[in-house]
Amino acid sequence: MRVDGAVPSASTGSTINGDPVLGKGEKWEQGVSVVFYDQAGSTVPYIEHVSIFGGRAVWRGRVYEASVDVDGHPL
Repeated sequence: MRVDGAVPSASTGSTINGDPVLGKGEKWEQGVSVVFYDQAGSTVPYIEHVSIFGGRAVWRGRVYEASVDVDGHPL
């Protein structure tokens, strides 16, 4: 999720037209989780947390980084 104010949160606001006020973002880091599960539900799901820091994620020894900016433009 974006942390620059585009996604509403407790620290963000909007203009009189309802547009987000960019630049007043949150101070949190991003992360995702990879969940492995048995569709039959016969085992307990296994969850691996993947932190994202500085636009890069490392999962199982491989580095993943963005190829576009926050607006979807190529870097």
